[in-house]
Amino acid sequence: MDTFFAEKMGCGRYPEKTRGEVFASDRRYFDKEVNKNLRLRHEYAQAYDSFLQKLEAQGVDKHSLMRKRIEEGVRLTGEEQVKKIFQSVVALANEQYPDNQMPLDYDYRLTLPGSSDSTEWKWPGHMELFCRLWLRMAIPEIREE
Repeated sequence: MDTFFAEKMGCGRYPEKTRGEVFASDRRYFDKEVNKNLRLRHEYAQAYDSFLQKLEAQGVDKHSLMRKRIEEGVRLTGEEQVKKIFQSVVALANEQYPDNQMPLDYDYRLTLPGSSDSTEWKWPGHMELFCRLWLRMAIPEIREE
């Protein structure tokens, strides 16, 4: 995945930015381009297959795949940016559930799928927003047949 995201987009709105920069700064556009541009889609699918093969070689269970996709998205986006986004989601959730406030400095890693923390039991209403956030943060699952 590193090689794929290190290359320049070479097309579209941001031809001089790397794919990783576009992923981090304009995710909606990145997803659109990967799905629309056949060359880009093919290259991404190859990189994604390599990513899966590495995880398989490391003995990662296929049920842990979503967490690994999220962690890769977090790495590409940047830890500080993800923390800011997470804090804004926590603030939004706290507005929706004023009787069950979550601390704004809560560690986002404890809300990831597969976490052993009891976050979902302490703040069940918040978890729906976190699930949407993590689905959006995960790298796309694009494969070729």
